[in-house]
Amino acid sequence: MELTLEKILKILWKNIIFIAVVSVLFACAFFCFTKYTMPKKYVSTIGFTVVSSASDVNLSNPTFLTSNLAYARNIVKTRVRMLGTLDYYTKVSEQVNSDIDALIAEYPEHAAELEKSKKTAVQIGKSLSFSIIEETELFTVRVSTNSMSESKLIAEAVEKTANKHLTQLSVSADMLESEQPVADSVKCFEKPLMGKFAGPSISKNTVVGFIFGFILSFGIVFVLSILDVRIKSAYDLSEKYDIPVLGSVISFEPAKR
Repeated sequence: MELTLEKILKILWKNIIFIAVVSVLFACAFFCFTKYTMPKKYVSTIGFTVVSSASDVNLSNPTFLTSNLAYARNIVKTRVRMLGTLDYYTKVSEQVNSDIDALIAEYPEHAAELEKSKKTAVQIGKSLSFSIIEETELFTVRVSTNSMSESKLIAEAVEKTANKHLTQLSVSADMLESEQPVADSVKCFEKPLMGKFAGPSISKNTVVGFIFGFILSFGIVFVLSILDVRIKSAYDLSEKYDIPVLGSVISFEPAKR
């Protein structure tokens, strides 16, 4: 059977109630799953800029290192990579847990709840993501957790530990002993705030559920219509088998007495 837009629309219209019901059911299912099952995500962002004194020192390639800014732009990827390590996640974890201990000492009545907020290095690594602002010496760190306060707490720990960690890695023992050491550092230009809601979007997932239900239900009725070879009318004979119809016998209902 040759498919045309008219035939597809006829199939759609014929089964419109079934398709609508299935689509609404899927939309409701996606709505409930998103609202009551999917964990909420909150994001706190910290912005850093790389600062270096490298251009003030006579290095092996002074032509390349023409300024602090040019050098900082060149090394920003390296510095971000240094922060994306288990060693650094461990330092952030230690800082977070230390800050939580301080909160427990200040609010002992919430000790049990606060104790659950302590993080391991692996958990810290899963919550952090890094993004370099293109063609600049700037980069941001996003902290994503299931709590507004936890996102801010971890972000503040990143702010406290990032510069110290990078400085320790950048400065060798020889540089520390010299009178004019070269030290790369990072400065925070965007302070962490309380985590902002980042998803999941209930409205978006509901629309996705409706579209998914529509496609699935229409696919089912479309396939069943294509596979249905039963002859129900004279139109089916001429359409499916290209056989001319000379006449038909009308079915009469028996008369009621």
